[in-house]
Amino acid sequence: MSFIKGFGIGLVVFVALNFVFTLIVAAASGIIDLFFSGLTDLGSIFSLLFGPIATEPYTNILGLWSSGGAGSIAGILTYTFNIVSPLIAAIIAGRLAGGKRFAALAWFLIAILTAGLLLIPEFLNLTSTSLLAIGGVIFLTFIPGVINGVFYATFGMLVSESEFY
Repeated sequence: MSFIKGFGIGLVVFVALNFVFTLIVAAASGIIDLFFSGLTDLGSIFSLLFGPIATEPYTNILGLWSSGGAGSIAGILTYTFNIVSPLIAAIIAGRLAGGKRFAALAWFLIAILTAGLLLIPEFLNLTSTSLLAIGGVIFLTFIPGVINGVFYATFGMLVSESEFY
């Protein structure tokens, strides 16, 4: 039961943090009106709610470094929030999941689920049916979700309750 609690609350925290952080970035960059008017199609709603799972941690760190050098506040906030949102959700899911293996599994399933949900609007907007285009969509969306799942699961395991074998 605690695994389901950790998974559910971790998923809700991840989605809520993504929404709030994206709203903060839109306000900081001065495009809050475009932010709300852009929420008309399924792709932008899914990318708002699950977006940070589609970028790998090293991409976010390099983006943060280059945005800091360029002095872009919106870029700094975007990459910082892309790192912080999965980290907080993985820590909360790990703390509530009830054991190290369940902590890792809870966050990994959250990452896989959200990456899979991001594939839905990508496949709906796909104009070509070639295997190369389908493989590119999977490679650019689902594989970063797996990488994020493995990377942030370790932080969830670090804060989970002690488990002795």
